[in-house]
Amino acid sequence: MAWTRRELEFTGKTFSDWRNWRQRFYSKLVELVGDYPPATPLRARVVERKDCGEYLREMVVYWSTRGSPVPAWVLVPKKKPKRGKHRAILCLHGHGPGMDHVAGVHYGDPAKKQEIRSLNYDYGLQFARRGFLTMTPEARSFGRRGDRESMLKTFRDLCNVNHLKATLLGYNLIALDLWDLKCALNYLETRPDVDSSRIGSCGLSYGGTMSMYLSALDERIKASVISCYATTFRSYAVENDNFCGSQYVPGIARYGDIGEIIGLIAPRPVCIENGLRDIGFKIDQARLAHEKVRRIYRASGVLERLVVDEFDGLHAFSGRKSIPFMEKWL
Repeated sequence: MAWTRRELEFTGKTFSDWRNWRQRFYSKLVELVGDYPPATPLRARVVERKDCGEYLREMVVYWSTRGSPVPAWVLVPKKKPKRGKHRAILCLHGHGPGMDHVAGVHYGDPAKKQEIRSLNYDYGLQFARRGFLTMTPEARSFGRRGDRESMLKTFRDLCNVNHLKATLLGYNLIALDLWDLKCALNYLETRPDVDSSRIGSCGLSYGGTMSMYLSALDERIKASVISCYATTFRSYAVENDNFCGSQYVPGIARYGDIGEIIGLIAPRPVCIENGLRDIGFKIDQARLAHEKVRRIYRASGVLERLVVDEFDGLHAFSGRKSIPFMEKWL
């Protein structure tokens, strides 16, 4: 495969360059992501509620499409916000067991506790303890919406299988997952305890993928954290095969790279985390993405709204800069 300059790669320097590029690349990304399914009533309801001391933990189920209920953990701080309603963050899980870990839910299982600890994975809980209302929906193919036994029997990645199934109906799987998240935003807007003008997103790994795409495509996200995902398509998707059907936008690498997609978030604030010892998202490739995003934010006139954290760690959530970032910008 020949890797040449992308057709819509950002090469400009001025505000006008950025504005014109953004319009063209945003339109192309919308086209490539493809159609979303028809809207359906949310019918959201709380099916479980637990008092966890500092916060209430709710399991909310809402509907994004017919026949597809979406479970989500919602953590509600008990302490009232300093002004008005709670700021909210969609805390998105990675490619793994699903929503439980991000909300710090382990049901007393020592193995799950250790996995959460090793990845610093409970950022939904960490943000809730800082006063943010957090919501972690379960993505298609994972947790309560997956079929782990079938995957283990067939040795197939359920994301890849579900992407193929989605294309039979004329959709990309990532569009269905994005639609679920857009409906989660719709739900947050209905909550009387949420300030709908102050909603952010945060995710690790595949959660970082979705935080990036959602923020690029939905301006209701006012500040974003992308943890351990910034890299190049060539490095992680082609050379390292660190890729799946849930992250697949057909044709995107012909027009731009991950740095361009993150750049679509400008002029809104974004924080990018990358571990110096992350073997799946190598730091040299991450720095190529960082520099591209810097060029875009510089041209748009808001370089101060870009935060980069290269932390001394593996493939894990840092929080060193991203938590203060959210407290400042959201």
